[in-house]
Amino acid sequence: MENKQKKSNRHFMKYTGWGTTLFGLLMIALFAGKKVDVYMGNEKPYIALVLMMVVMIIQFYKLIKDLG
Repeated sequence: MENKQKKSNRHFMKYTGWGTTLFGLLMIALFAGKKVDVYMGNEKPYIALVLMMVVMIIQFYKLIKDLG
């Protein structure tokens, strides 16, 4: 019983860490993308959206790779 609970806690911590990392990387991509958009004179946040999509794709790829 105790071993099963430890395994459950380990999975919880692993995916909590993954979610926190995803959030942090998305915020960095948003900040950097907005700065680049302002520098390039874009009216809409095109670069910010592209950077955020790239971060999402990479992070979900890593998640699927870890699960498989």
